[in-house]
Amino acid sequence: MIQGPGQASGIENQEVSLTCEASGLPAPKYDFYKDGNDNPVTDSDHVTVDRDKGVIDFKPLKREHQGDYKCVAYNDVGQADSTGHLHVLIKPHILRYLNVTTQEGAGATLECHTEGEPIAKISFQKVGNSEEYQEGENIIYSQEGGRITVRSDGSVSRLTISNTNPDDSSNYTCKAVNDAGEAALNGTITVQYKPFFDQQQEDVYSWPGKMRNISCVVRAEPEPVIRWYRYEDEHEIRDNGTYHVYQMYKSSNLQILVREIDQDWIFGEYTCLATNQLGQGQQKMGLVRAHAPDAPKEVTVKLSSPTTLELAIEPPENNGGVEIYGYRIQFDSTITDFKIGMVKKPLSTCELCVGTPSNVFHFCVVTFLTFCQPIILENLRASTTYVFTVHAQNEVGIGNPIQFSHTTEDIRVPYPIVIISDPNGLYPYDFQVKWERPRTGGLLIIQYEIKFRRAQQISTGGQNSIVKPEEDWTRRLVEDDPIAPMLYYKLEGLMPDSTYEVEVRAKNNVGSGSGAVRSGRMATGWVMFIVIIVFLIFLVIVDVSCCFMNKCGVTMCVWTRVCLRKGTAAKEKVMEAGESERIMGSHDMEEAKAAEEQEVIAQSEEALQDTPPTPPPVLDEDEEQGPPPPQHAEEEEDKEALKEEILEEEANEMSPLTETKEKDLDLVADEPVTCDPEVIT
Repeated sequence: MIQGPGQASGIENQEVSLTCEASGLPAPKYDFYKDGNDNPVTDSDHVTVDRDKGVIDFKPLKREHQGDYKCVAYNDVGQADSTGHLHVLIKPHILRYLNVTTQEGAGATLECHTEGEPIAKISFQKVGNSEEYQEGENIIYSQEGGRITVRSDGSVSRLTISNTNPDDSSNYTCKAVNDAGEAALNGTITVQYKPFFDQQQEDVYSWPGKMRNISCVVRAEPEPVIRWYRYEDEHEIRDNGTYHVYQMYKSSNLQILVREIDQDWIFGEYTCLATNQLGQGQQKMGLVRAHAPDAPKEVTVKLSSPTTLELAIEPPENNGGVEIYGYRIQFDSTITDFKIGMVKKPLSTCELCVGTPSNVFHFCVVTFLTFCQPIILENLRASTTYVFTVHAQNEVGIGNPIQFSHTTEDIRVPYPIVIISDPNGLYPYDFQVKWERPRTGGLLIIQYEIKFRRAQQISTGGQNSIVKPEEDWTRRLVEDDPIAPMLYYKLEGLMPDSTYEVEVRAKNNVGSGSGAVRSGRMATGWVMFIVIIVFLIFLVIVDVSCCFMNKCGVTMCVWTRVCLRKGTAAKEKVMEAGESERIMGSHDMEEAKAAEEQEVIAQSEEALQDTPPTPPPVLDEDEEQGPPPPQHAEEEEDKEALKEEILEEEANEMSPLTETKEKDLDLVADEPVTCDPEVIT
């Protein structure tokens, strides 16, 4: 016996083989005997025995196949045997894992019953929690101060939670693992407790004509019944013209419509009462009358020009219970409403917006919601003192005012232009200079002066650099349009891959403002090269697509059209030549025909003149004397007959020529058209 079955193992429902090998002459045959049975193993539904090779296959392996197997090798001379063992591994299976319901403060135990070979290792995990509660034989695992323990007894493991609370209500996963695989199943612990509220509800503001919702969210198990009460009133609120109750799972909304006739009593405290079998809980909240906001705390002028003011308004301390959505500003006889929204900005920005000293915002790092959008007043008069009245507005109405005065500046030259162009140009030969809407100095801008020059940008270390001019300024003067004021200008004829300095000045009737210099870099010539390459690739893709779809690519279609035009032109030339020849030939023939006719007529007249006249017939006296016969009647008939003969002869002579011309034209039209490649560019 060279090799026996040995110690083998396999997983249930998978394929496993036992093999033994022996030497002998003649070659031995093999039999397998299980657990000392006298009868050898034979083929069955899941077992196949190869007696020549000494192999027994289990397809698939079953639990009953586990045991000791003796392999006997024999021939005519003798036999040899060897015994091995087959161990069947069984994946874990959870037989029972029941849900548990308990009350707050009591205990709860989940039992997980499993089977498998070998015995599975079991762990528990709360769904949504990454930490596992491990187990081991006769090992106690505890956490949270010993409140949660895991005990194992063979194939049964228990998760026990003592002093349960509402947060223990959850699904818990029992996971069993052994060498053959794993299994998992969820069980639920439900902790019952009386209602309570863990979210504090804020007061709700309302006013006559407005509808508002008061909500409460309750935690309770089992599901509670929720009722609403006003003040200490013992009567439950029911649906009517003022109230409407919307019940949802463990929450409730009380919708309140404030009518003019109800405003004297409807505001105040409301109670949400929740009740279940274990007790009750309540939460109080208020319905408060909203009012118009107080006056703004402060108004500051951020920017001032002869005709424009930019204001920053700090909201009032009391907004009346409703968010402020805008401000009303009055001066002279002008009333303007500004609608603004809440914007989230760094505290430093908003502090600066409302005029807080600059040494404050350097230390502010938090963010919050505040009104920080600037308010711009335009079309003011220069050198004029205004008294402004500012009101805050909310949905309830317009609040109390705050007043301040300010004197606008004198008429002056335009303020410096603020250039906002991207310093990196998109194109190699032109650059678009953009600037912000200019501050005009109180008068219309009539002209822009735009200067530019090529320069060299020299790095001085880090992100710092200096610009060294390489040529003189090139100057452009552009008239502005008062109806559509300029906000950009396109510089053309620039050098690719170069740096330029640009300066823009605005001019009004007072004079020109100071310039703002900005440097920018043109794109390189490679941009155009890349564009051309992309276009060619696109053309090839379209050509291939057309070839597959229409059996004719774009290039072939162009070639065919050129060839057809050339062939058509050749045919037209031949046809025109033939037509001209035909026309000329027919014209000559008509002239010859006319000449012949004249000659025939002349000959006929000469013959008639040489013939003596026929005497008139002699009549009897009794016969009537009729009118004399017309002279030359026979001559006219002879002439007509002669003309018809001449025309017929000419027609017979012309027909062969006409047929020849038509055949020539047909031959030209039927000739194949050839296209000279040299004419296609």
